[in-house]
Amino acid sequence: MHKTIIGTALVLMAAPLSAQERGGPGREALRRAVVERFVQNYTQQAGLTEEQRDQFGQALQRHFRQRQELATRRRQILRGIEEQMRPGVAADADSVAALVEGLLTLDEESAAAARPSPRRSATPRHRMWKTYPIRT
Repeated sequence: MHKTIIGTALVLMAAPLSAQERGGPGREALRRAVVERFVQNYTQQAGLTEEQRDQFGQALQRHFRQRQELATRRRQILRGIEEQMRPGVAADADSVAALVEGLLTLDEESAAAARPSPRRSATPRHRMWKTYPIRT
């Protein structure tokens, strides 16, 4: 009886968890809605023009795509390392070294992507925001 209840609970929890892992259309729509709301709020607070808002939105989308690509590459590399490190099977040292090197390169790319670009802001007001951030 106790095992049946635990088994049923595991099956019921597995469906929502697997749906979250796969992403799906609901997750993508929610992500787009959150990004759009963020852009609207930032546009209002920073006093951006329509052209600046479009540029900001495009830059934000590029950033998210880049982060998603880096995360996908990281998962692929880690999956490759996992496959090499199976119990009872000798790992190919060259393959593991190449995968670890790829992981280190990916970390460098991630750090470079996280650094702010050296370009100047569009207006003196935006430069002021960088120098004296508003804290609420």
